[in-house]
Amino acid sequence: MPLKHITKIIVFFLILIPLVGGCKKQKAANPVLAYMKNSTLTYDNKEQRDNIFEAMKDILFLSKEDLELRRYKDPSGKEHQWDMKTLFKHHFKPNRPDVVLDEEDFYDYVRADSVKSIATDILHTY
Repeated sequence: MPLKHITKIIVFFLILIPLVGGCKKQKAANPVLAYMKNSTLTYDNKEQRDNIFEAMKDILFLSKEDLELRRYKDPSGKEHQWDMKTLFKHHFKPNRPDVVLDEEDFYDYVRADSVKSIATDILHTY
């Protein structure tokens, strides 16, 4: 193969490889953040409010592994019944039908600074 053709092939790949690398699928926005922003926080009594507050504090201070193991009271007050995802689904009511809590990688997303910011706002607002 002549050197001229080899040079063209090398140049082609030097241009193509960065272009293909730049076409990687970008990571989607944080679904936990979207769920919290597009939902209304609800609770029926002080005990439920305190339970939510406990979860918000846990978001700020616990590791992903600890959050995965953590259990909260159910609405009747029975200890160690609900994981954080269940607590969110019960107390954060979506404002639109298309707002759903994506459970895949929930505990990775819930540890994001943007979610921690909302947790802090909840602790200061309610």
